[in-house]
This record gives sequence, structure tokens and C-alpha cells, in this order.
Amino acid sequence: MLGARKNFYEFLSEVYARGVPRKFIEDIKKGAFTVPRTRNNDIERGFREINSCVEKAESVEELMRDIEDEYVRLFLGPGKSKIMPYQSTYEGDPVYGETTLRIKKIYLQAGLRIPPESGISEDHLGSELQFIAHLCGIAMDLLEQGKDTAPILRLQREFIEENMDWVQRFCEDVQQTPAANFYRGLAMVTRGFLEEDRALIHRLIAQL
Repeated sequence: MLGARKNFYEFLSEVYARGVPRKFIEDIKKGAFTVPRTRNNDIERGFREINSCVEKAESVEELMRDIEDEYVRLFLGPGKSKIMPYQSTYEGDPVYGETTLRIKKIYLQAGLRIPPESGISEDHLGSELQFIAHLCGIAMDLLEQGKDTAPILRLQREFIEENMDWVQRFCEDVQQTPAANFYRGLAMVTRGFLEEDRALIHRLIAQL
């Protein structure tokens, strides 16, 4: 379970920090990607949107170009459709200000450093998703060593509840903008996954 969570957080981190992996599109195109079983409406709707985009595309190359253009329009600009995937923005702070420094301190205490060459700050959505993946990896190591995973799971719960509430508003902004197509589906999946994972963490901690 920890491994599956880590992998999906890493996938979401990549699509927001660098863009959609080509292999993901290729796997959907050739039917090699299996949609996870879930009762979450956002996740189901999101994957339907994603599959629809892939089915409509004439080729992987064409779709990859469209997705890359969409990423630029949504998150990099120029234009009014640009959406800022930063916690700072949703808290009314400048990027690399107090919010960024606070998040950076949390990362460093848990042994994660976001390299400057990544081009994104610590409070970027891609970084925050990577942080949860990092914590899943720590929990996996502790489990293999027969050590207590409760403190790391509590840290995950704490970070999601105290620092990632803004992601829901971000996902809603993506869904509502006319510039979104492929990322509309990804935003639905992201919102649904975080909702489900938050509930899962609570259940895991209660069982320890």
C-alpha cells in the first residue's frame, strides 16, 4: 500500500512539475494502463476525461504537443488563463516568501531538499506531492526494519491537512478554465486521490 501511494504521488508530482510523461500516454493508447478501482466520483470522472482525450488524438506525438502547449498556457503563461500552482499564491503571499520558507523547513527536517535546478519552489504543487512520496518511502524503510511507522504517517496527515487544503481550490480553478483539456481530467483525479488518501491515512493510524 505504501509503495502504491508513493508511486502515484510521484506520478502526480511529475505531471505538475515537469509535464505528463510520454509513457503514460502510450500506455493508455495501447490499452496497457488500468484505471484503479475506486468509488470516488472525481477519480472516475477524471480518468474518463483523460481516456477521452487520448482516444480523440490521432497520434501520441500530436497529443503530447497539445498537452505541452496546454501546460504552458495553464501554468506558465502568458495570458489570463495562467493558474499559479503554488501554496503561496493561494495564501496571498509572494512565491519564495514566508510560506515557501516555512515549507522548506518542514522538508529539511524530514530529509528532503528541492534542488534549485528543478526550477520550482518548495511550495509548488509538484514539490508538495513529492514530499508525501518521500515520506511514503521513509515509512516503507521503517516497515522493512520492523520499526514504528506511526510518526511518519502522522507527519503525512499533518502536512496534508495543514498545508494542502489549497490544492482543492487549485483543482477547481483548473477545471473551470477554458484553457484546460487534458489537465481538467488530471485535476479531478488529483482532488479525488488526495481526498481518498487523507481518509486512508486516518484509517492506518487508527489501526496502529
